[in-house]
Amino acid sequence: MDSSATGEFIFREFDKKNGFSKTLTQYLNLKDNRRYYFHSNENLLCQKIYQIITGYSEDDAADQLTKDPVFTQIIGTDALASPPSLSRFFRRFDNQFME
Repeated sequence: MDSSATGEFIFREFDKKNGFSKTLTQYLNLKDNRRYYFHSNENLLCQKIYQIITGYSEDDAADQLTKDPVFTQIIGTDALASPPSLSRFFRRFDNQFME
């Protein structure tokens, strides 16, 4: 699937006008003890949401999108998170809610 054909720009406009991602990240409060990181929790959440919207629901799909210029522009980052980074992100949810 070519990202330029998926219409994610339309959703990004919807997102910006309605504050969808902004609202999600405003209430995203994970216990995060990472010292060094490239991707914020907010960017990881936005990446996952946009991946799902564009038909890339599996974390492994991030490998296919890593250098996709349209997708990185939509997310607003130079590079997308790797599948292991996405997996660690979801483990932070598990750790927070299991305690």
